[in-house]
Formats: sequence, structure tokens, C-alpha cells
Amino acid sequence: MLHAATVSCRPAYLSASGPTPRREPEVTAYTVIRTKVHDPEAYSTFVERVTALMPEFGGEFVVRADRCVTLEGEAPDIVVIQRFPDMGSAQAYYDHPEYQEALSTVSGACTRKVVIVEGVS
Repeated sequence: MLHAATVSCRPAYLSASGPTPRREPEVTAYTVIRTKVHDPEAYSTFVERVTALMPEFGGEFVVRADRCVTLEGEAPDIVVIQRFPDMGSAQAYYDHPEYQEALSTVSGACTRKVVIVEGVS
């Protein structure tokens, strides 16, 4: 199973032994996916499989676009933004065995950059 690298967003001035900030209520999380497609047929099959799994985790599409204006960097073929109730739900969706199995079948069919970010509370 692939695991995403987790980067702490805790302010640097709060050391590990320092004060603990108040626990904020869970905020909406978004996955931002930039994709370059090399094999449209295989990629389409992958998308069908993982899209069917998304509602189980409270996920929904916010953006599914193959038309975008790139202002900096390399242009992706597709940009997808998905909304989830919280970071845990988004991570659980990605880590789900069905998602991981589908991901393994699309290797080579696309190049993706995927991040999970918290929304603004």
C-alpha cells in the first residue's frame, strides 16, 4: 500500500514540548490531482473504479477539468479537486484497498501529482 508523506503544518514556534494549540473542529479537506495521461483507455478505467468508491467516504467532485489555463509550470492534461468531510476521510479513501488496487493497474498510464489539503475553517 502506498502511503502519502505527512508534513506537519504546526507552526515552528510551537516546539514538541511547547504549548499545545486548542484542537480545532475538523475542517473540509480537498484532494488536488494534476494528471498527465499517457494511455486514455487505462486511465478511464481507473477513474471509473475510484469514482464509484468516493461516496463511501463522503467525497464529491468540485472540479473535473481537461481545460485550464496554466500560469506557471508544466500544464496537466486534467485537474481534479475532490471535497471530503475531513482529512481522515480523504486519506481513508486513498488508502482503501480497492483504490490502491486500481492505482496499481494504472501505473504507466498516467503521471499524477496528488495532495490532500485542509480547507479554511
